[in-house]
Amino acid sequence: MDQELTDFGITTEPFAMPKPPRDDVVVGGLAGDTQWTRVVTRRVAHTLWYHLTRLLFPDRAKQITTRASTSVIRSDKAPSITTHVEVFRGKDNYIELLGTGGKSDWLTRLHEHDARRLWAALDKMLFPLGWEGSDQRIPPPNT
Repeated sequence: MDQELTDFGITTEPFAMPKPPRDDVVVGGLAGDTQWTRVVTRRVAHTLWYHLTRLLFPDRAKQITTRASTSVIRSDKAPSITTHVEVFRGKDNYIELLGTGGKSDWLTRLHEHDARRLWAALDKMLFPLGWEGSDQRIPPPNT
């Protein structure tokens, strides 16, 4: 049986925040006038951060991602939690996120500036001291 797909369309105002008491993360944003959210594992949040880093900062991605710790894989038996995510550059240069796991898959598209906002929210949540152990968030260009 094919998995249901929820397509949120273009998302603005993306966010990421911890979901206590477990180690899960809530990601979401606005799709038109509707706010959407999905609970993802911490591992998925790290994967999302990693792929956004590669797309948004290609010249610095290797340096950034090697300094960041990751999370362990968690069981995919929870029906409401996204356990896998794919990130890719799609049509019209949008960054597309495809989450799988749980009761339904989900898809959304972000303009690059909104993808940067989501990256920054994930970065701040996952690495409170920054990936360099400082408050520096946005990687400087290669010099």
